[in-house]
Amino acid sequence: MNETELLALGGQLTAYFTAQAELNRSKKIEEIHRSVLHHDRLLKQFHQNHQHCDSFQALARNYWNGLTPQLDVCSGVCSYSQVSGDFSEKYIHDGIFYTLCDSVLNNNAFAMQFDNKAYYPLLFHDVRQPGVLAMRINNNWVDGDYRVLSFDTVIQDALRKANL
Repeated sequence: MNETELLALGGQLTAYFTAQAELNRSKKIEEIHRSVLHHDRLLKQFHQNHQHCDSFQALARNYWNGLTPQLDVCSGVCSYSQVSGDFSEKYIHDGIFYTLCDSVLNNNAFAMQFDNKAYYPLLFHDVRQPGVLAMRINNNWVDGDYRVLSFDTVIQDALRKANL
């Protein structure tokens, strides 16, 4: 292929990818629009089925007062129902889940090793992972081999890799 043909091919590829990007952008805007309309329909349905959020909160309050009499979780239950469109007084509020359920159902000491993604290359060494520019562990910057880096080195490496 000569230079003229390469330039023509480059122009065709640019036009193609520009059109694809615009199509993807239009599709994303349409998805967002459909999502907003769906949410609006759910809220309208919610308000038709439950004339006032107060009446739905009363259902939730009756359900949860036996389990957590000292906590008022009804506003969270109402919000979850509005978002999901499934109007159930049995939704578990985040506060209850993380303080009661999560602590009972999970071994937090064991789970701590999975909290920092910087340790994933050590834990999952046989799984393909993205390259590492720098990681943050205990307020220290380290490279992919866990050698301590200065912040200036991290910035310089990032600029170099970005060709800036």
